[in-house]
Amino acid sequence: MARAVRHTWELYGGPKQTEVQLVLLNEKEHSRLHAKFLQDPTATDVMAFCYRDDDLYGEILVNVDMAARQAKCHDRGPLDELLLYLVHGALHLLGFDDLDAAARAQMRAAERRVMEQLKLHLSA
Repeated sequence: MARAVRHTWELYGGPKQTEVQLVLLNEKEHSRLHAKFLQDPTATDVMAFCYRDDDLYGEILVNVDMAARQAKCHDRGPLDELLLYLVHGALHLLGFDDLDAAARAQMRAAERRVMEQLKLHLSA
């Protein structure tokens, strides 16, 4: 999991010598935090909080229950779906967003690039 974030960091110029915290949560807890911090009680896949502090650059919070469900819908394994969420969160920390169609297209292209290269690295 950390390798997915590191690879995203390398490809898209993340700052060196920084820490990103990865947090895996069930859907109930993830949704509770989504409501608390983003004022939206609905379930979501991943949240990313960028701090840019000296000791903690940011956090990526992943909904593992959603990853398991969505993996079946997208005909991929749950680990691949989980890695995609981590990559998505890392891209958010690096300034990508998906709020409009153009930005979403850029993020999807970046996700594909990272996932394709990551699969090559993991299989080597």
